Parts: sequence; structure tokens; C-alpha cells
Amino acid sequence: MKTIRVFVSSPGDVRTERTIADRLIRLTAEELGIPVSVQYSNLLRGQEFSQFPDGSLEADSSELILCPYFWEYQRFSPELGYQDQMPNTAQFDLVICILWSRLGTKLHPRFQMPDGTEPQSGTDYEIAWAIAQRAKTPGRPELH
Repeated sequence: MKTIRVFVSSPGDVRTERTIADRLIRLTAEELGIPVSVQYSNLLRGQEFSQFPDGSLEADSSELILCPYFWEYQRFSPELGYQDQMPNTAQFDLVICILWSRLGTKLHPRFQMPDGTEPQSGTDYEIAWAIAQRAKTPGRPELH
């Protein structure tokens, strides 16, 4: 099964837009008949399976599955800080950045940009790593 991983970067001042992005991702997937993994998006708390548009829970191995990742919706281990559990955007196929008036919170100094400098915010970090990966593997991740 081909997995399409989508990372949505969205600081706290764009909650409404984040919800709209989630709806659009799901509507597009439904229109194209592509299942969406609720394990990745974790919007449906407690459900750890992939549900397909027809309601089934399994799919042919040749199918696509869309895995949106909104880190704001994730359940993080209390033993680790949430920043230590954020995935690197370079691991995704598509990175969507929703921005308005702020760029998120400052990260711990142990987080470094691809050039070794300290990021100004979590959003700065997410975008920089997606751009750095795209330079290594043209076309992946797509950045919007």
C-alpha cells in the first residue's frame, strides 16, 4: 500500500484554518476514493485503525492511503516533552504551512536548522527541514 504522508504546520492563531484544511484533505480523499488514516491524524481519539470511504477497515495492497498529520492533535507521551516527539517534516510527502500573524513557539536550543543555527520557532524549523529535504530529493516533499 502506498502511503501519502501530509504534514500540516499551523500555529495557534490559525485554528479555524487548520480545521478547514483537515476537512478539505478528507473531502478530497473521499472524492478520489482514497482512505484516510485516523491513526496519523488522531482526530478520532481512541481509534487506531484506517477507515476507508466505504466503511471497511482493510484495503488492497495496491491502494493508496492518505495520512494527514496535524501535530496539534497528537497525543504525546507525558515522559517526553512534546517537542521531542515532533516528526521531522523531511519524512513527509507533502508539507502544508498555514500562517497568519505568528510563527509558533520557540523550540529548545537542542533543535537545529539544517545549517546548524537555532530556529526562531517551531514553524521556522518545520519549513526549513522540508525545504532542505526538497533540495536533496527534488519534488519531495511538496511544500505549500
